[in-house]
Amino acid sequence: GAVMSALYARSVQAERRALAAEALAREEERSARVVARYMVDVFRLAAPTRRRPDEVTARQVLDAGYAKVGDELADQPLIQGRLLTAMGQAYQGLGLMPEAREAYLRALDVRRELWDGPHPELSESLNLVGLALRHAGDLVTAETLYAEALAIDTALSDGPTADLGRDRAMLGSLLVDLGRLDEAEALQREALETYRQLPDDRIAGSRDSVICMVTANLGSTLRKRGKLDDAAVALEEAVARGRRVFGDRHPEVATFLNNLAGVRKDMGQYARAEALYREVVDLRREHGGEDHPNHARALNNLASLMQASGRSTAADSLYRDVVSRFRAHYGRRHPYVSFPLLGRGRALIDLDRPEQASPLVAEAVAIRREAFPAGNWRTLEAESLLGSCFAAQGDTAVAESLLVGAYEGLRAALGDESRFTREARERLATFRETSDRAAMAAGSPVRPAPR
Repeated sequence: GAVMSALYARSVQAERRALAAEALAREEERSARVVARYMVDVFRLAAPTRRRPDEVTARQVLDAGYAKVGDELADQPLIQGRLLTAMGQAYQGLGLMPEAREAYLRALDVRRELWDGPHPELSESLNLVGLALRHAGDLVTAETLYAEALAIDTALSDGPTADLGRDRAMLGSLLVDLGRLDEAEALQREALETYRQLPDDRIAGSRDSVICMVTANLGSTLRKRGKLDDAAVALEEAVARGRRVFGDRHPEVATFLNNLAGVRKDMGQYARAEALYREVVDLRREHGGEDHPNHARALNNLASLMQASGRSTAADSLYRDVVSRFRAHYGRRHPYVSFPLLGRGRALIDLDRPEQASPLVAEAVAIRREAFPAGNWRTLEAESLLGSCFAAQGDTAVAESLLVGAYEGLRAALGDESRFTREARERLATFRETSDRAAMAAGSPVRPAPR
């Protein structure tokens, strides 16, 4: 009797699973039909009869569809959530992150209402909103959403899954920005191991392509931790695999090349770094055009190479151009704007023009204090440079406070081997050497060099 009962229970469960799968297949088919009709209507709205088809832009199609999706699909939340997500991804592909963020947030609201428990689509939306908020500089909220997505996918899985790999990779990348590099490296290594355990048919896209991207992110984290040899190995692997998987001219390959160029720059291999950076600039221009923010970021990195290799006048000119491009695209207070501001500050200090560097670096410090949590390593990096500006202008009390605080904070956050810690230590040592020479001339005692 017990055996028959167990067999009966299993047969009932199997029948229920079959019925659920059949219902899901019907829903997916209906969803596909609705989406197809919806997109036809969107193209009609975006391309009225008085306009030629070649005059219709992707932005016009997206805007027409976005205006429609809220009203007409309110009673079909499954389809509404998917369309809003797809539109957000399309806006993101066009470099329109504020519009993408709005679409992702709407999709998340729809899906929270639709799914009252863990669901892969809810996890997807959490990750996408987190990505958009990270782009806007709201790192703390982004971390909360990424962590929620990871918790959902952990609850849904009984082993390695592509969603778990994605969640670990995205949270790890965010933790780099938050300065928690130990945690970031651990999560990125977990993500890499997760993807390596999965067969190709369990990963969206190809397994090799995903491994490329996670390996490149890990290489960038190792660079920030000062593990340059390990970073170079990881990034050379990412570039070689990326060229094989995507082709030499693919935008993902540009990302891998950019990260490798940064490591070569940190190693003092300026000629190799410059060749890589110039290839990245060409690829970014080819894929996004002169006005795309990715092209501006590539120019910013090339300027940093020029400044590091002693060509500060050329670097200053290029940084000035990048500041204008970033402000036009992101606005004046976005965290991205702080990067070329600091770059110009470094170049101007090298050119012995600290009075011109000071307001630029102070603006970068203010932007980062607004954008990042208190004590974040990005802010400390900027404060260290601001300390050098004050020192060069003779304001030693403010300079010492900034230089000491930034160095100690960076050492605690990133460790002694990070290039950011090393640079802060060198600035503090230079300041103290100068101060000590003045103190010796006045007959005052000197202080030990920073450890």
